[in-house]
Amino acid sequence: MITHSRRQVRSRGQHPGHVSGQSAKAMLCKSKDDTSMLILVALPGDRKLDFKKVAHCCRHQEADAGPPDEAERKTGCVIGPLGAIPPFS
Repeated sequence: MITHSRRQVRSRGQHPGHVSGQSAKAMLCKSKDDTSMLILVALPGDRKLDFKKVAHCCRHQEADAGPPDEAERKTGCVIGPLGAIPPFS
């Protein structure tokens, strides 16, 4: 498990009684080496993704967000406006 830092979550759009840490998001990352490995990371909705930790955990030097068109092609999910993939689709 990777521990990601908390980020400030905008209150706009939150539902009454909803705690932001109870939601989940999934991000498709891509290693920045010759393998171009795709890595799907699920994390609490109030956490910010740490690409360095993702790369280290998967034994790669670097990782970043995968291109939205590739994420849609590989997962079959339409990427939302914030770039996240629905975690339970």
